Amino acid sequence: MGLNLQGLAETILFAKEKGIKTEDMVAIINEGACSNGITKPKSSNIINNNFQPAFALKHLAKDLRLAGEQGLHSPLFNPLLHSYQDALQQGFGEEDCIAIYKYLDKSEK
Repeated sequence: MGLNLQGLAETILFAKEKGIKTEDMVAIINEGACSNGITKPKSSNIINNNFQPAFALKHLAKDLRLAGEQGLHSPLFNPLLHSYQDALQQGFGEEDCIAIYKYLDKSEK
């Protein structure tokens, strides 16, 4: 889930940087092969600037940390864990897990 959410956030931020409207990028994602059960509801959260927690970022950061402690060490895992831990330290922990979008947007500036 964390990887899907960060991928969604990064894709929307990249599109925004290239002048593509968020709504258009979300339509491309959610009507294509990359759509899944988490991208649809969370992309609407980004569009509506709604980061009220359904599942707080702090819980996803904890779950990722625990997965690492149990031995999960794929090539994408460490950067993903780092992103969520940084977002947690920067004060996004009480917001919804899609607040990784806000963290990435802030860290790119």
